[in-house]
Amino acid sequence: MFDQRGVLFGNGAGGYYFLHLVPDLAKKWLPKEESLHLHSTVLMTLVDQGIFGFVLLLIVCYRMYLYYRTEFQKNSPDSILFAVVVFLIFVIQVDTFAYLGTLGYTILGLLIARASVDLKIA
Repeated sequence: MFDQRGVLFGNGAGGYYFLHLVPDLAKKWLPKEESLHLHSTVLMTLVDQGIFGFVLLLIVCYRMYLYYRTEFQKNSPDSILFAVVVFLIFVIQVDTFAYLGTLGYTILGLLIARASVDLKIA
């Protein structure tokens, strides 16, 4: 809470472990570094990638939200994914579902890819 190392650019993967943010867990269970997490994608991003990484995550999620909301308003075939996007953005705040190599990361990547690529052939 008071350690400001890496606040802008982060501390890298597992930075919370080296900053001793979970000392009780580390003392009791001696877990492997990759098995520790903070149970929040927002907290993990802030500690591991810093404020700049967190701002990038916010921009990407906001742009993805705008794309699928627009598709929902137009009643296009992609509109069904709007509920998934809203749920995923909510879950990012309370769980690590969309962090690292879990299923949420894959789903988030696919949704971002669809929102980023223009399928119209000129």
